[in-house]
Amino acid sequence: MNLNNIKHILDYMEKKFPELYSHSERTALLCYVLAKELKLSYQEIELCYIAGLVHEIGKLCIPDKIKIKNNLIDSDDIYFLFTICILKNYNEFEKVIDIITQHLENFDGSGIPGDFKEDDINILSKILRICDFYDSQKMKGLIHEDITKLLRKNSNIIFPSKIITPFIKSVIKNNFNI
Repeated sequence: MNLNNIKHILDYMEKKFPELYSHSERTALLCYVLAKELKLSYQEIELCYIAGLVHEIGKLCIPDKIKIKNNLIDSDDIYFLFTICILKNYNEFEKVIDIITQHLENFDGSGIPGDFKEDDINILSKILRICDFYDSQKMKGLIHEDITKLLRKNSNIIFPSKIITPFIKSVIKNNFNI
């Protein structure tokens, strides 16, 4: 897959929103190592990495809070829709769009958009979900041990249990837990 088509967007993110860009890079790396740990195909590993890299580009388009009919909506609830709108302009991102569409789904079906649960959720979306969560928690200042407790506490609620152990193993093996 060719990232040249969206390189300008990633460059803009890096310059204007360096923290968001760094988060996306770390998430992509976590996706890569977990997909390898799960022994996925080269194509799946590449798709997962790219999804991690671009999953939050929609945040470049929206303010932190959006007012819709007298209600404030948190941008975290809808940014993925903007990401999808951006990526739809590039034909080769169709599979990445599928991953991003489901990456906020919870294992029990309570996530966003709420259309998928358990085995209906794409494995690459599950990977992106756990990797995005892990790095987001690290950015908030949580340490590895506390994040792994949260992952285990939310096993088969937010995160599928069969991915949690390989994720923790891959994080430790690749020194992301520092």
